[in-house]
Amino acid sequence: MSIDKLIEFSKTGANNTDELDLEAGFPVRLQPARQWMNWLFNALTKKVNEIIDVSDDLVEKVGGLITRDDDGIGLIHICPFEVIPANHLECDGQIYNKADFPKLAEKLGILYGGDANTFAVPDYRAEFVRGWDHGKGVDVGRGLGSTQSDAIRNITGRFTGGFSDSIVTGAFEIVGTSSGQDGSSSSQKVYEFNASKVVPTANENRPRNTSAIYVIKAK
Repeated sequence: MSIDKLIEFSKTGANNTDELDLEAGFPVRLQPARQWMNWLFNALTKKVNEIIDVSDDLVEKVGGLITRDDDGIGLIHICPFEVIPANHLECDGQIYNKADFPKLAEKLGILYGGDANTFAVPDYRAEFVRGWDHGKGVDVGRGLGSTQSDAIRNITGRFTGGFSDSIVTGAFEIVGTSSGQDGSSSSQKVYEFNASKVVPTANENRPRNTSAIYVIKAK
């Protein structure tokens, strides 16, 4: 009897337990040995089937969890502490063997570096991540994973006037006077361009920020 027929029999087969006493068994006239074994076999088989049904459900659920876990491979997370979580890698541009992280390598390809046997994770250290334009038309001409150098909006200013009634606006300021040319006794204003009069300045362009570690799920 195949397992399919056995399972079907246990679920639909006749269970002749009439006049059964669990301690004494069946009366002699009902052939107790045969009746008892029939009942016991069916009862045990039903219980086995119940276990199989439960295990099949568990296998399906575990399989779903594994699939969902694989879906998370390659996703970026922000880590507020220095210890890199298990199954994650720091986004520091390092190159790894594809054999060590095959699922991550399959998703990243060589977008961030690598060759036939290696791949690289993105390097997000000291960088701001900008959402890919992807057809919006604001940050055009860029591909996914591309980098972009710093830039600022243009800063302007103007000045007008002569010797004593000069007017300055924007990033210009009057910082002093200079003597006239060719021996003239008249003086002229000295103008200077200073962006800090318009915007906060530093040795880099940056928004307000806080530091953290970018990590990528690798397994």
